[in-house]
Amino acid sequence: MVEGAADESYNDFDSIIQKTAALAMVIGAIAAAILIWSSLQESYSAVYIYPDSYSNYINVSELPKEITFRYGVTNHETKDEDYKIDIFLNDMLVKSKKVTIKRGESFEEFESITIPENINLPAKVSVVVEVSGSTYEAHFWIRESPS
Repeated sequence: MVEGAADESYNDFDSIIQKTAALAMVIGAIAAAILIWSSLQESYSAVYIYPDSYSNYINVSELPKEITFRYGVTNHETKDEDYKIDIFLNDMLVKSKKVTIKRGESFEEFESITIPENINLPAKVSVVVEVSGSTYEAHFWIRESPS
């Protein structure tokens, strides 16, 4: 009789180990699936300038002249992000700011910069955005008005 009790105890222990191993495999498979899914999520931002918000041409006799344009940044990252936004005229930093944009939302604003008298045309106006180690840029060109 003692031998039968030992066999039954061994079978119960074996059954517990099998159930535990099966449960661990299911939990591991779920964890792996979640990790793979989260790593495949596309993470990016978009920066854009509204083409109807500015003129590409300027009369050099009117320099210095203030120009305005409207730009935006959309957060398609996987979480809320802090953005550094720089406005350049050619290679010269004109303005800089930091904004926090919630995931899935956009930040838009009108910007104005002064085109100086001594500028060489064509001149590049750039909006450069930095977020989480990535850099995005949108730009347009200012040219001399045809006579």
